[in-house]
Amino acid sequence: MWLTIPLDYLVAPQAISTVLLGHGLFSTVALVIALRAWASFGSNVWQGLSTCLFVGAIMAAAILTGQAAGGAHFERFVVIGFFGMSTGVAFLPLTTLWTVLASLVLVLSFLAGQILNPLVDLASGLLFTCYCIAIGSAFVWYRWRSTGNQLRVALLRMKEAHNAGLLKESHDRLHFIAHTDALTGLCNREAVMEALALHLREAPADNVLSVAMIDIDDFKRLNDSLGHIAGDQALRSVGTLFLDFETSDNARCGRIGGEEFLILLPGIGAELAHARIATLMGRLHQMAIAHPQSTVSDRVTLSVGIVTTTLGTNNRCELEALVRTADVALYAAKKEGRNRIVSVALGPEKMAA
Repeated sequence: MWLTIPLDYLVAPQAISTVLLGHGLFSTVALVIALRAWASFGSNVWQGLSTCLFVGAIMAAAILTGQAAGGAHFERFVVIGFFGMSTGVAFLPLTTLWTVLASLVLVLSFLAGQILNPLVDLASGLLFTCYCIAIGSAFVWYRWRSTGNQLRVALLRMKEAHNAGLLKESHDRLHFIAHTDALTGLCNREAVMEALALHLREAPADNVLSVAMIDIDDFKRLNDSLGHIAGDQALRSVGTLFLDFETSDNARCGRIGGEEFLILLPGIGAELAHARIATLMGRLHQMAIAHPQSTVSDRVTLSVGIVTTTLGTNNRCELEALVRTADVALYAAKKEGRNRIVSVALGPEKMAA
């Protein structure tokens, strides 16, 4: 607005006082009100009213300036004001109602300019008003269509993002179900074997690894004497103990079937692995899970076979050899009376056998 004052002065110096009043005072007051309204997001009524006021102020300034300039300048000021405001109304993010009302203020102001212009008769003024209305309406329609397209694109992207989120959630849920033992919450056999195979593939040579094969002693007797519900509860309690062990000892625990479990202890040597599993068995003893038909205690106990190895560089049968050796150690623990740990070492040359 203020930038147009020098140009208006060059065109119509005789109208400078009106230019300063209209483009200066009136328009500035209306602009300040509009800026305050648009600074408060969500105030649709206040924003719409301030837009109508601003449009009316600009058109009033254009009419007053045109009257003061006289002659052909009258129409020029009114037309410039009309198309400037048409563009503004078209691209302001107003609601449809306020866009229509602001356009109505603009049209009525333009029509008033045609009536007040002494060089334009009423019929020509109405015709020119309709012509300008058509052009202004095209601006508004283009904005409405663009906004609609943008809204549809935004909704489509939101839907795609929502669907992608649901898909990922479903995938994660299916992955969890496929790799988790439903009763204990531990890894199932497939998951713990995958973890073991991954470690064997990626661990550097000379990396130490301990694997513990664990069995609940006389578990069939527990089921037969106390029932399967008590047996399931005992498995859950052991599973909770192993989950805590995973967190505290950087281990990977899994239920590989029935009452059998497998624990991976990467980077842990034989003595430390024996000590940690012994501590785990002590915690189980403190839990005092009743097992009246056990042949070794009045509570649930464990038999454990631990195999420790230093990984070689060219091993092909590491996983099978480890699991087989741990199972042999577990059998030895049962044979020696249960409720104990048997540890064995497995050299790299035997790992590839």
